[in-house]
Amino acid sequence: CIWPAIHSLGKTWSNMTHIIRTAYGQSKSSYRSTRRVPLYGAGQGSTNGPFFWLLMFTLMNDALDPTLRALLFISACAALIASRTGDAFVDDSHVGVTSSHVDDPELSLEDNIRLHELQVIKDLTKLAQHYERLLWSTGGALNIKKCSWVLISWVWKNGRAKLATIAQAPGELKLSSGDTKGKQVVPRLQATETYRTLGVFINGSFSTKGAKAILRSHAEMYAGKIGPANITPVTAYYAFQLYLRPKLGYALPVSMYTFKDCVYIQASALMVKLPKLKINRNTAQAIIHGPAKYGGLSMTHVYCEQGHGQLRLFLGHLRNRDHTGELIIIAMSYLQILTGSTTLFLNLPFSKYSKWTKHTWLTSLWALLDRVNFKVDVRKAWKPNLQRRGDVALMTFFIESGYRGKDLAQLNRCRVYLQVFFLSDIATADGKHIDQKYRERRKNKERISTWKWPQQGMPDSQAWILWDRALTYFENENRLRVTLGEWLEQSHQTWEWQYNPATIIVRRHPKDNSAVYYRAIATGATRRSAQLYSISDTVAWDDETDTDGWTMATAQFLIEGDDIFTVTQSGAMPTAPQPSSCPAMETNNLWERIQVAHPYFLRLIGPIHFLTEATIEAIGVYIREGSLLTCSDGSHEPEFGTGSQAWLFAVKDGHLLWSGAGPIDGHPDMLSAYRSELGGITTILFLLLQVIQYLGIDSGSVILYCDNQGALDNIFDEYPKRGIYPLLARDYDLLESARNRELNQDGCQYYIQPMKRSYIIPVPS
Repeated sequence: CIWPAIHSLGKTWSNMTHIIRTAYGQSKSSYRSTRRVPLYGAGQGSTNGPFFWLLMFTLMNDALDPTLRALLFISACAALIASRTGDAFVDDSHVGVTSSHVDDPELSLEDNIRLHELQVIKDLTKLAQHYERLLWSTGGALNIKKCSWVLISWVWKNGRAKLATIAQAPGELKLSSGDTKGKQVVPRLQATETYRTLGVFINGSFSTKGAKAILRSHAEMYAGKIGPANITPVTAYYAFQLYLRPKLGYALPVSMYTFKDCVYIQASALMVKLPKLKINRNTAQAIIHGPAKYGGLSMTHVYCEQGHGQLRLFLGHLRNRDHTGELIIIAMSYLQILTGSTTLFLNLPFSKYSKWTKHTWLTSLWALLDRVNFKVDVRKAWKPNLQRRGDVALMTFFIESGYRGKDLAQLNRCRVYLQVFFLSDIATADGKHIDQKYRERRKNKERISTWKWPQQGMPDSQAWILWDRALTYFENENRLRVTLGEWLEQSHQTWEWQYNPATIIVRRHPKDNSAVYYRAIATGATRRSAQLYSISDTVAWDDETDTDGWTMATAQFLIEGDDIFTVTQSGAMPTAPQPSSCPAMETNNLWERIQVAHPYFLRLIGPIHFLTEATIEAIGVYIREGSLLTCSDGSHEPEFGTGSQAWLFAVKDGHLLWSGAGPIDGHPDMLSAYRSELGGITTILFLLLQVIQYLGIDSGSVILYCDNQGALDNIFDEYPKRGIYPLLARDYDLLESARNRELNQDGCQYYIQPMKRSYIIPVPS
C-alpha cells in the first residue's frame, strides 16, 4: 500500500525547517510551514522536488484536453502514426503543434503555406493557454517574458527551401497568465536562433554552428587554465577525463557534428593536453586515439564518443519500441523516400546518396556507419519494393548513368515534386513507354501516390531540362530499352484509368468523383488491336457487381483537344495481402511442432523427454484453470566461462509434469548469471507457446517463478525501469526473444502479457 509512504512524506514536509546555505555559511533565520501560512511547492533545491513535480505533472497530463491539436507525425507509408503533446522536465517544458490544414489544390504553394502557419499559431495558442491554466490550478505560474516560441515554416525559391524568418512568416502568440485578465505577447525566436534546453543547445534549422562554438569555448577554457599550470601528467590526464570530457560529451549523443566539426571542437584542448602528458603533439592520431589493446593511448575522439552515443540511443529506442523509437522509424521512412533507393539508406554509400539530403541526426549516424563500414538491419524500417519485373529505382539509375553531385540534387527535386520513385511510376500501363505527362513539368493528377511525400516546391527550368535529358537514358527510339513486365507489388499510385479486357470497358475514376465508364466505339479485327473510345460515349455499369478483371491503363488521346482516345493496359496487379489468423500447424504431436522450431530455441531448451498426450492435455487444463506453476533457474561458472539453465512445469501439490535443462551459449568472457536466468525464462515462454498453439488454448494464466527480479522486470515490464540500457546489454538476444513474445513459427505471433507475478496468456482465436 502506498498510503503510509504518502502520509510519511506529508508529515515530514509539514514539520521540516528550512534554512539557506551559501558559500558564506548557513543562515541564522529559518522558515517552515504553519497552519496559518502553509508552504506550497517543494522549495528551491529540495530533494523532494522531483517527486512533487512528477506527482503534479501527472495530474496535469491526465487533465489535458484530448481534443486539442498537438504534434502529429505520420510515416511516409502511412503505416505508423505517433503523436505527443510535448516534453517536460520541471520548469523546462515544451509543447508543440503540427498543422492540421489540408492543402487546397486550387491555391498556390505560398498561399497554402500561409494557411498552415495561421492554423499552427491558432492551435498552439489554444494548447499553450490550456497548459498555463492547468499549471496555475496546481499552484504554479508562467512568466510569459521568460517563455519563447518558434515557428518552423519554409520559403521556396527555384525548388529550394529556406526557413522563413519572422518577417517572412509573421504571427504573434498571446497568452494570459495567472489571475491577470490581459494577454501578453510571448517572445518569438527566429528559427535559426540557438537556445539552451537541459544542457543541449538547439535551434529549428538543424544548424550546429552555435552549439559547436559553445563546445569549442569549453575546450579553449580548459586549454587556457591547464596550459600555464605546473601540473603532473597524471593530474593533466584526470583534469581532462573528469572535467572536460563530461562537459563535451553530455550533449554529444543527441548532436550531429561532422568529423571536421569534432576535430575543431577538441583541437585546442588536445594541443595543450598532449605536452602535459609528455607526448609529442605530432604523434599519429591512430596512436593517440587507438585502443590500448593495439598499443594506443585510448584517448577517445569526440567524433567516436558522439557516434557511440548515437548508436546507443538508436538501438536502445528501437529495441524498446517506445515513443522515441516510433519517431525514429517515421523519420527513417522520409529519408528513405528522399534517398530514392530500395536499400535501407543507412547501408548505402554516404558520399553518393547524401548529396541531396538535409544534414540531420539520422544522416549524422549514417555518416558514422559508412565511415566504420557498419551495416544495420532494422526490421520495422520501411523500404519500397520494386513494383514490376524489370523495374528500377530512378535515383539508382541516375547514379549508374553517371550523374553526380548537384545534378543528382536537381533530379531528385523533380522526382519528389512529381512524387515518383520507380521507373514503373512514370511508365505507361503497358510498360513500353514513358508517360508523356511526366515530361510536362506538373504533377500527374491521373496517378496519385498514396505515400506521404516531403513537401517540394516547383523546381527551376534548369532542373526540368536535366530531368528531360535524364529520362532519355531509359529510351531507345521513344520506347523503353527494357519493357516492364508483370506486376510484383501493389503500386503506390492510384490509377485514374482502368481497363477490363473481358468486357473491353474503360473505367475512369477521378479522385473525389464517381466513376465513369466508356464502351468501345471502334474495334480492330483482333483482340490485340487497339479499341477507340469517346469521352462523350459513356455506358451505365454496375461497378459493385463486376469488380474482377480490372487492370491499370493509360489513356492516349489521338489528337490533342479531341475526345477520341485509346488505352494501353498492364497486366493484373497482385492483390494486397489480407491479414489472417495464423493457421494451426498440422502436426501429429507436440514433439513434431517443437522439432520444426528455429535451431536457436532447440539449442536453448536442450534435450527434453517425450510427454504423453494425457500429460499434455493435463498441462492444458492447468493453464486454462490458472493453476500451472513454472519455475526456472540459471547457473554460471566464471572460471570456465560456461552457463546453463533448468526449468520445470508443476502443480501446487508438488507433482512434476515436465522438466529439462539446456546450455547457455555465448562468449566465455561475457557469460553471466543474469544471462542464464534470461535463458531459463525464455525457454519456459517458448514451451508454453508450443503447448498453447498445439492445444488451441484461448485463455488462461500461468505463474512463473524466478529468483532474479532484474530479469523478470526487464522481460515483463512494458518499458524497462532502467530505460533503454538493459536493451543495449550483450544479452539482448535472449531479452529480445522473451520481451517480444514472438516465439513464432510460420509467421504466427502469440503474446504473453504480464500481470504482477501471474502472467496472463491471451491467444488469438
